[in-house]
Amino acid sequence: MSVIQLMVKKIEIGTVSAVDGTVSDWEEVKAYNDTVTLDEPDPTVTEHYAAGQSSPRLTISIPGVETLGFQIMDSDPDNCEIALGGTVTTVNNKKTWNKPKGFGSERIRAVRVTTVDDYQYVQNKASVTGKKMLTFANTGIGLLDVKFRALDTGFPAIPDVTWGQI
Repeated sequence: MSVIQLMVKKIEIGTVSAVDGTVSDWEEVKAYNDTVTLDEPDPTVTEHYAAGQSSPRLTISIPGVETLGFQIMDSDPDNCEIALGGTVTTVNNKKTWNKPKGFGSERIRAVRVTTVDDYQYVQNKASVTGKKMLTFANTGIGLLDVKFRALDTGFPAIPDVTWGQI
């Protein structure tokens, strides 16, 4: 079956187990329309030449890191914690996001994008970075710009990134 549309049906973020690399607790987040992008930079290529030769004898290619980015539409405290780190506290059934103090430690999550053609792109382990993009105006909207950089899962049986039919 060919892949025709890459339009997003849903995006889910999961929790990665440090013990065995499995992903659990997938939760759907709403991405702002047409903000989902996947970027993979060109590989870094190093060519090694023998003395006096015009063509390389050996070429080493290191692939670029895949980065999935999108903007989360709902800037509630739970989504702020996903995108920005920190903590969420609840007092009298009201949640508050608390910005982390100082330099934050690396945040690890998994991310899964399902297209309307029922294909899935999955980063089984990713480093998460984000920033607030809030507009306090009558026509404004609160967006959280988030990036997921694929990481080595650390487990040979669990691929770093997958793409295929579901």
